Amino acid sequence: MGTMDVLTGEYEYTLDSKSRFLMPAEFRAYLGDPMYFVRGFENCIYVYSEEKWQKMAEDIRNLPWSSDAARWVKRIWFSSSLKVRTDPQGRVLIPQVYREHVLKSGKVVVLGCFDYVEIWDEERWRTEASEKIGLLSQFLQEANQ
Repeated sequence: MGTMDVLTGEYEYTLDSKSRFLMPAEFRAYLGDPMYFVRGFENCIYVYSEEKWQKMAEDIRNLPWSSDAARWVKRIWFSSSLKVRTDPQGRVLIPQVYREHVLKSGKVVVLGCFDYVEIWDEERWRTEASEKIGLLSQFLQEANQ
């Protein structure tokens, strides 16, 4: 991992004509090169350092093969994982499969999420964040009881 202890912040980008955007320098330093894209539960893209992805992959690999749910976790995790590299200018290409299923508008929001990054379609992020902001207060209240 790079020099940052925690990934934070929200950054907005418009994809260029080749579906690339400039990953924030501090995120690139933390994630390293290559980094891994994985389709997220919320229909966004999770971005992991190679080290974190390898650890998570090992945990998933060790799930019991006899479990139907575990097999589906393996299928979805590994089939949606893509190794991604930045170009010399620090830009990241959004692969076609993610442009078709996750990023519809060509505008993205890149979020620092402690030890990984999320890439969201801008419109979806604005909608989800405004709908879910109340959960933050509720969760913190319950956690402190």
